[in-house]
Amino acid sequence: MGEGRHGLGRVAELLSWSRTGLVNLFLWTSPTDAITDSGLRALSGLRRLETFRLEGSDSLSNDGWIRFAETHSSLTRVDLVKCPGVTDIGFILSIRQLLRLQRISFVDCPGIDTPSLAALLAFCPHLDHIELQDCSSITLASVRSLLSSVRRPDLDLVYRRGGASRVLHGGNSS
Repeated sequence: MGEGRHGLGRVAELLSWSRTGLVNLFLWTSPTDAITDSGLRALSGLRRLETFRLEGSDSLSNDGWIRFAETHSSLTRVDLVKCPGVTDIGFILSIRQLLRLQRISFVDCPGIDTPSLAALLAFCPHLDHIELQDCSSITLASVRSLLSSVRRPDLDLVYRRGGASRVLHGGNSS
């Protein structure tokens, strides 16, 4: 998305002057403007973000995601939708910044696989909801195997593939 006086940088600048700060931010790519690494970097001043949803960003890379996470440790909810440039590598490297996460969803993110889920379970003690929808690298069998190896009775995991949906519980993946 454009930088300078009219892009995400300008939006962040205007919002940073508010007394309470922005806590919920939902971004989606338009047909004419992509959300890029530098666009997310422009949001670094929004330190109070708790909920972040990014949809349809083919231009975002692991590096952009990591740098965004470094400045947004207050996030409690993240939704990444159709962000193929964010992979296990980028997500795992960002996880130590996201220790307050309570809810996360990945929708149609082919670069996210079981290692990201394992990192979430290991480093995010407040996590109580994971949603996976049409993430081609993650299978129901791998999710069941992972959940059977952890004791997280507070965790619900929603797995969706195509039209089918399954709710699994931490420590009991039946």
